[in-house]
Amino acid sequence: MYRKIVELDCSKYPEIIGSSLKLKGQEKDVIKAALRIAMETNGHQNTLELRKQIKYLINKNSK
Repeated sequence: MYRKIVELDCSKYPEIIGSSLKLKGQEKDVIKAALRIAMETNGHQNTLELRKQIKYLINKNSK
């Protein structure tokens, strides 16, 4: 089964993710990693809104 690979350059979004990392992988894995970074680096809570923001940023960068 083919799974789309996505990228997210976290350094472009310091207020949300706050990392210099570039993440690349399956969407669910990139979201999970970005969420953990955002929680640990910026003190964000694991919320549906934050996951939606991260997914939006991934889709925005994939175009």
